[in-house]
Amino acid sequence: MNAVRRWLLGWLFAFSFTANAANPDPYITLHRRQLARLEPSHTASADTQRARLLFELTRLYIDKADSYSGADGSFDSARYFNQSHLLLAHRMQWPLEEAEALTFRAKIAHMLNDFDASYQSALRALSLFSRYPPSQCRNLYECLHRMGRIHFKTLEEYPAAIMYFQRALRVTGDGQQRAFMLRQIGTCYGKLNRNAEAKRYYEQSLALSRSPYDQAMCLNFLGELALVTGDTTEAIGLFRQALKTDNHVMVQSAALNYLADTYWQMRRPAEALRYAAQALEPARRETNNLADRAEAYRLLYLANRQFGRSAEALRFHELYLATRDSLPNREGLKNYY
Repeated sequence: MNAVRRWLLGWLFAFSFTANAANPDPYITLHRRQLARLEPSHTASADTQRARLLFELTRLYIDKADSYSGADGSFDSARYFNQSHLLLAHRMQWPLEEAEALTFRAKIAHMLNDFDASYQSALRALSLFSRYPPSQCRNLYECLHRMGRIHFKTLEEYPAAIMYFQRALRVTGDGQQRAFMLRQIGTCYGKLNRNAEAKRYYEQSLALSRSPYDQAMCLNFLGELALVTGDTTEAIGLFRQALKTDNHVMVQSAALNYLADTYWQMRRPAEALRYAAQALEPARRETNNLADRAEAYRLLYLANRQFGRSAEALRFHELYLATRDSLPNREGLKNYY
C-alpha cells in the first residue's frame, strides 16, 4: 500500500471513529450503504474505501456484541465482515490490512472462548505489525493487549503477560487504555506475590482512570491486595467503595464475591452467604463471566455446608464444578502452543 493510500485510509478511519459505540446502529446502516455502493468498482481508491468500511463494520458489530452474548447475531455479522476484510487484504496483498483484520479475528475468538484461534490470529497479526512503524498500526494496541490477556488469563504466564502489557502501554497515548494496561500489569504482579509493585501500578491506574468502571475495578484490586496482606477492614471499605462507584455487572459481581470471601475468611458465614448470593445475580447476567459465577457457587457451597444445609450445599457444589470445568484448560492450551 503506497503512502498516499495509507494516509487516506488513516484519515477515513480517524473520521469514522467518532461513531458512538453506545448506539452503533445508525453508523452500521450508513457504512453498509456505502459498502453496497462500492460493489461494482474495484479500483485502488474503491478498495481502499472498502477496507476502511469493512474494518469499521467489524469494529461496530464487536462493540454491539459487547455484552458477550451475541444473541442478536452481532457476532455472526462481525465474523462475516471480518472475513471479507481478510479476503480483501489477501487479494490486494496488503500485509498491514491483514494484521488489522487478524487482530479483530483474535478479539472475536477470545470473546467466544475460542482461545486457540485467538492466540494464533493475534500471533500472526503481531508478526505482520512488526514490519511497520507503530504509528501506522491502528490495531497494534489491541493486538498486544490480546496477547497479554491470553498469557495472563488463559495460560497464567504472568511474566510474558507483563511484557505484552508494557509494550501495549508504550504504543498508546489514550488515557483509558493506559489506565487499563497499568491495572493489568498490577494484577500480574499480584499473581506473582509482588504486592508492593502491584499496589504501585494499581494506584497509578486509579490516578489516571476517568470512567467509574475503571475506578471501581482499581478499588476492587486494591481491596484484594489489602485482603491478601491481612487488612480486612481496609479491604471491606475498598470493596464497598467499588460497589458505590459503578454499577457495571463485572464490578458488582467481583466486589460482592470479594466481600463474601472476606467475611468467610473472618469466620462470619452468614455475611459470606448473603454477599455470595448477591454476587451470583450480576455474574449470571454477563454470559462470559464464568470465573465470578464459579466463585459465587464455591462460596455458597461453603457457607451452606457450614450451616448444615446439605441439599443446598450439594447443589451449589455441583454448579461450581460444572462452571469451573467450563473455564479454559491452562495445561491443554500449553500443550497446544
